[in-house]
Amino acid sequence: MTAYRVRNAIIHAIQWTGENKTELNEFTNGRFYLIDEEDRANADDPEATGALLESVHNTWVGLLPGEWVIRGGTGLFFKFGNLEFEDTYEVADA
Repeated sequence: MTAYRVRNAIIHAIQWTGENKTELNEFTNGRFYLIDEEDRANADDPEATGALLESVHNTWVGLLPGEWVIRGGTGLFFKFGNLEFEDTYEVADA
């Protein structure tokens, strides 16, 4: 896992690759699950292959491969699109 920062805040993040479900589930303390292919057709976004229980609204949100899951300093989890993440964060020194 790599640390990233925005201004003076340090966060931890993992990018959903579509294949790292175990790592994401461990990172989110069980707040992630893989969406079965047959369930995607009825989903809000049929391209979403994973789901995160996001902290702000305590709601499940779909994850597309390439999107990021962020754990803030307070232990809350958020979803970020790839471009939004790249525009906002930079790798922090270890």
